[in-house]
Amino acid sequence: SPANVLTKTNRVLYTEMQRGMFVTMFYAILDPSTGIANCACAGHNPALLVRSAEAHWIRPSGIPLGHDAGPRFEERIGETPVELVPDDVFVIYSDGVTEAMNVWGEEFGEIRLAQVVTKHAASDAATIMQAIKDEIYGFMGGQPQSDDITIVVLKRESQPS
Repeated sequence: SPANVLTKTNRVLYTEMQRGMFVTMFYAILDPSTGIANCACAGHNPALLVRSAEAHWIRPSGIPLGHDAGPRFEERIGETPVELVPDDVFVIYSDGVTEAMNVWGEEFGEIRLAQVVTKHAASDAATIMQAIKDEIYGFMGGQPQSDDITIVVLKRESQPS
């Protein structure tokens, strides 16, 4: 399960990392036959699910990897199953997406991300991805990128009629 993988990963990282360092991660295992994604989160941004023009934030409990030797991490790590139905859009992203800044120091934020995905939810995954990137870079208005911008977009196809 994703929670078990993150727990084992934390045990390894904790012994290898310098104190004060940590890693965040959102980890999901998708079963394409059922559409169920089992999700776990180690202190990372929530995932975004857009269904029927409504945005839902997927926030499994958890703390960053390497932050604790094990007991506290294991106590807090949770798993959330998400069933993706036809036409759902599921987005996992790095904090460089929501923390991208414009010339006034304003962050792009979760609300703008949800708005752009909702607006383009009827499109395919590649088009949604491009729309997100276009919105982020347009919002930044030429400001230098201060963090990585990593985005994964999944779109469950409609059932054939």
